[in-house]
Amino acid sequence: KLQRNPWAMRYNMFHVCLTLVLLTASSDTMLSKQEATVQAEVFRDPEQFIEKQSCVRAPTLTKEKYTIVYNRIPKCGSTTTITLFRKLSKRKKRFFSVVNAKNVDFWLKEPFKPNTNWSDAWNRIKDIVVDADQNQKRIVYINHIPFPDFENYNLPTPKAYIQVVRDPISRTISDYYYLLWGPRQEKKMEMARHRLKANLKTNSTPSFNEAVALLQKKYEQKHGSKFEADCTNFDFLFLRANKTNLLTRYFCGYHEDCNDICTEQAYNRALLNAKTRYAFVGIMEEFNTTLKLLEKSLPDWFEGITDTAAEELSKSGPARITKHKNPKETELTDDVLKVVQMWHRQDIKLYKELKVLFEHHRNECGVS
Repeated sequence: KLQRNPWAMRYNMFHVCLTLVLLTASSDTMLSKQEATVQAEVFRDPEQFIEKQSCVRAPTLTKEKYTIVYNRIPKCGSTTTITLFRKLSKRKKRFFSVVNAKNVDFWLKEPFKPNTNWSDAWNRIKDIVVDADQNQKRIVYINHIPFPDFENYNLPTPKAYIQVVRDPISRTISDYYYLLWGPRQEKKMEMARHRLKANLKTNSTPSFNEAVALLQKKYEQKHGSKFEADCTNFDFLFLRANKTNLLTRYFCGYHEDCNDICTEQAYNRALLNAKTRYAFVGIMEEFNTTLKLLEKSLPDWFEGITDTAAEELSKSGPARITKHKNPKETELTDDVLKVVQMWHRQDIKLYKELKVLFEHHRNECGVS
């Protein structure tokens, strides 16, 4: 019959081809829906994302984004890291720019309530990030600020957030001696030493152990009761605003859950952000491994950073080493250690979780 009716044969062939096309389109649609479902699952469960994507920890890595945000925590090796970023960028002939925004004041007059420069500060960042995206200029934006949720302030979503952390007790001691003895501007160090001695009512600049003991004595004289150490929201040694539990503050950000950093809500928010919003979290105590893992996590940006580090650090060592009057003063007494551990209990819990994430990420990437 088909031979007698060629039009019928052509019609059947057309019908078969059309069916194949529709089936292909349908399968493509189903695949895209599956991909969307995977992406949704990824954001909810970062552990699944690590397993599926190996060296990529966050779902924000897209080709269209040109900004990496490094909201560096004080005394966690960030000065050395920035130096290496700049050296690497120079080697790659300005492959990316390093924007170290030292003069943008994000700290607040009252805990987590905007100061008068708030809008101006965000607008300046917005100009930088929008310009980078529009002109396809790669930048690493760096600032000493808690987690800046760009989406919440109508800024373009960055390609990735990255961070490096340090043992909270070690970081706190280093910060104390850095603020008093540098290396930094002599005038600022003099002001810090004067403020500390005035508040603790002592004529000489105390060691960390002595400062905590004097603070306990001052409390007991004022309140007539024994000093009870607990998680604190205040600058316990009068040297840096919002100094306690700084790791938790930097991962928590400006969400309302973070108003009281000692609450379970603040801790959970910080851990959630670390797991779901950061593509990379390194450990300062394992700096070489951190650089290797950063290179494998974001190779388009940081390929070659381990070689750069080997060359640069062999020449000059770390970019900034905190000076101590006496290195033995960094060894805490048992009593002082118990107090500081209670003050920083949020950070200690968070640091343990971040180390687990780091080890998981390192193993998945095959970094030794």
